[in-house]
Amino acid sequence: MTRFRRRTPTAIRSSVQSADSSYVDYSIYLVTDTKAAGDRGLVYVVREALEGGVSIVQYREKDADSLRMYETALALKSLCDEFEVPLIINDRVDIALAVDAHGVHVGQSDMPAAVARRLVGKHKIVGVSCKTLEQLHKAEADGADYVGVGPVYGTSSKSDAGAAVGLERIELISQAAKVPVVAIGGISSTNAARCIASGAAGVAVISAIISPDIAFPLRAAADLCAIVDNAQEAQFSDTMRSVRSLVIEPPPSHAS
Repeated sequence: MTRFRRRTPTAIRSSVQSADSSYVDYSIYLVTDTKAAGDRGLVYVVREALEGGVSIVQYREKDADSLRMYETALALKSLCDEFEVPLIINDRVDIALAVDAHGVHVGQSDMPAAVARRLVGKHKIVGVSCKTLEQLHKAEADGADYVGVGPVYGTSSKSDAGAAVGLERIELISQAAKVPVVAIGGISSTNAARCIASGAAGVAVISAIISPDIAFPLRAAADLCAIVDNAQEAQFSDTMRSVRSLVIEPPPSHAS
């Protein structure tokens, strides 16, 4: 089973030990956009993002033919393997299997998650987009490893994203979920911390890293990583304080 790089903040990593070598860090989830990468090329921008600390990459391509998708996915798989970061393929289970990607992500109008799970097997990652508790429970029953919830804020990066669901929905679904929740939609360095504070395990971004307006993707990724790391540290500290406050001290013993 593939061992992925961990980039979880030190305080959390030292306090929560996992024996699962296939642990996946969803903290900084990059969703690709070939057009936004422009003349620099998608592979170049993704490499910059990985060097900046991105922890998982989803190759999303709605307009390319199958051959082009296969060739790009193959290049991204090699790149992600170099950085020990999982590559997820959006929607196209056939492409995911062809390049031996680490997983696949499906939406509510794509192939059913249960079918995707059956096709990719139990050792691959399956992610599912959802907006409601009903969709969350269905995704978990179908074998999802994580769910993507959003759009949290309004976004122009995905034309099919729909209306914003807000941080309240992130909190609601995170509290009910048995799997990690990744917040997506309109997320940037200015609001990522609020998503983590609302219970998300990570944030999925497109234009915050891949955009004609982002001259230095490595720096953008590194800045976002620092913000999310700090937010996770704060969230973890709050959780530990809450746990300690629930511990009942034993009464003092009295010598007979």
